[in-house]
Order: sequence, then structure tokens, then C-alpha cells
Amino acid sequence: MYPYRRRMTDVPSFLERCDAYQARSGLSPATISKRVLGNPLRLGQLKSGKLNIGVRTLSDASERLSKLEAALGASAASNEAA
Repeated sequence: MYPYRRRMTDVPSFLERCDAYQARSGLSPATISKRVLGNPLRLGQLKSGKLNIGVRTLSDASERLSKLEAALGASAASNEAA
């Protein structure tokens, strides 16, 4: 009935994934925040504890981050092949 509950994640692991993605991609935290949360300030607010997000928002952001991670992996693989 609620598909977002099946792919639910917790905030600390989401933030760790964002940090890892930032390290691999070289993008700024604001850029990553804009891409996964729709606002360049939200990731910083979430890290500082000034923002609480709901299960659905976290699930959607985690799904967007997964797509970015996959694209980065595909890009790295094509660069290695070249």
C-alpha cells in the first residue's frame, strides 16, 4: 500500500552516502543537496539537526541519490574503458 516504506532508510546512513558521493564526484554539498533534496541548503540543515524530514522525503531523496551514484559509477567505468 505504501511503497516508500519498503525502501525506507535512516538519516545517518543517507548522510554518509551523500558524503561518500561528494568525495567521489567532487561536487559541492550545495549541488548535491539541490539534486537530491531540491534545495541547496537542506543537506546542511539536515546535518546540523536544524531540519527534520519525513519518511517519504527521505525515501525519495535516497532514490535520487541512488540514481546519481549509479550514473557516477557508469561514468567511471566508461572512463576506465577509454
